[in-house]
Amino acid sequence: MSSENKPYDSTFDELLQYWPELHEELSLSVRLLLNKGFDYSDSKYGRLGNLGASEEIGIEPWKAIIIRMLDKWTRLKTFVREETYKVKDESFEDTIRDLGNYCFLCLVTIKTNRPSK
Repeated sequence: MSSENKPYDSTFDELLQYWPELHEELSLSVRLLLNKGFDYSDSKYGRLGNLGASEEIGIEPWKAIIIRMLDKWTRLKTFVREETYKVKDESFEDTIRDLGNYCFLCLVTIKTNRPSK
């Protein structure tokens, strides 16, 4: 079997044919990420404005992202424990998407800020 026939070598557009529900959820996550990126961007830190600003108090941006992930995780744990979602300005789905997006932001931040050896 050649590598171009393996599902994990498919592009994002091909995912639409292979698994349309996942394609839709990832598309919504990307849209949310972009919208929030515009909300938090600034001239000094760019798209990661609020996360990059953590450097001003000695916290590396990837660590700031992990802290945000912990906030989302705590929100989800409360939901599971209490079986009610109490956040008024964010849906359960948005919290899940935010958590996923933070995972990708963390990866990108670590990769782009890794010191060269």
